[in-house]
Amino acid sequence: MTKNRTIKLLASGLVLLFSASVASAGPIYLEVANPRICKIEVTVGANAPNGPARAYADLERDERVKFDADKICFRKTVGDDECSAGMTEWICCESAPGEEKVCLVP
Repeated sequence: MTKNRTIKLLASGLVLLFSASVASAGPIYLEVANPRICKIEVTVGANAPNGPARAYADLERDERVKFDADKICFRKTVGDDECSAGMTEWICCESAPGEEKVCLVP
């Protein structure tokens, strides 16, 4: 095998390897099943649920919020219409490359 051909094969292999590693996952849709939830908090990214949370309120039944990420975590207020109550534990959803995922908020 010639030196140029070896270099080309190695370069091609590296391009394929890099392409596979940067394939993005998602999107993930957060879908609300109970419209009486006062507030939902969502964190996005590989370190979720650690990180800043975005709050969503007044979401309608079957409303979907789209996140272009491979992982999201969410929690909701405890009890219906109880904004002063505490929050549930975090629930996380992840998607695989090329997969569209729906996470249902009960």
